[in-house]
Amino acid sequence: MSGFAVGVVEGPSPQAFARDCAALRAGPVVHALPVAASANLVANALLAVGASPVMAQLAGEITSIHQRCAAVVLTLGTPDGERFHLLRTVLASAAARGLPVVLDPVGVGASPLRLGLAHELTAGSGMVVRGNRGELLALGGEAGASTPIDDRTGGELPLWELGLTALGALAGRHVLLGTGLVDCLWSADRRHQGTRGHALQARVTGMGCALSALVAAFRAVNSDSFEAALHALWLANSAAEVAAVRSGGPGTFVPGWLDALAFLTENPEGAWGPILPEKGDPNGR
Repeated sequence: MSGFAVGVVEGPSPQAFARDCAALRAGPVVHALPVAASANLVANALLAVGASPVMAQLAGEITSIHQRCAAVVLTLGTPDGERFHLLRTVLASAAARGLPVVLDPVGVGASPLRLGLAHELTAGSGMVVRGNRGELLALGGEAGASTPIDDRTGGELPLWELGLTALGALAGRHVLLGTGLVDCLWSADRRHQGTRGHALQARVTGMGCALSALVAAFRAVNSDSFEAALHALWLANSAAEVAAVRSGGPGTFVPGWLDALAFLTENPEGAWGPILPEKGDPNGR
């Protein structure tokens, strides 16, 4: 939005990225609440980078669990009455302990109930909100507007150029990471626009949830929310480029991506490897 005085960030500092990767190997505990379809990938992605996942879902034990945690990632998807209560409980506990929070507003444009809960959860400040482009557009939609679950038009235009007042206000309170053909990382004072990664990321269930969990892991070791999100995005997309070279399709891509996450966390200089075909090229390898 034009009201922000912002700096453009082309990519992470190699030194800062390497520092955070080394810190991840100390095993920060991340409390993740993924949907069933992505739980396995989320847990394995966290383990691959050295973090320790916990997926407690019993509201009565959250306060005790959080005594051991360094960050929290909330996922909105496939909600029911119990999950709404759980998300509120986890957020309140995280706030009480000062734990950093990442929100993944899965399918937030699908129903007024999801959108209402997302607005409730983001009423404060200081989160990282990581969603696909359509999900962030739903969060920043004008009152009463109908917004898609996923956006398939105008995907190359940065989110901050769309002129959505509510989305700009959200970026003023939280760090927004919108992923798609163009990844947009947006805060009150910084912006990053990137096209790294590979088309196969969009053909695997749970890749977005896994990225949100990686943001939480980096946030556990870095107090700068924008930088933590940038490092997670850079690592996930670099690993996708490495994995795509060796994979024959979505099925072999996933284990290759996990292998690449582990390798690049231990060898962070490798995250500045050659850029492969853009994510928008479905035939890219």
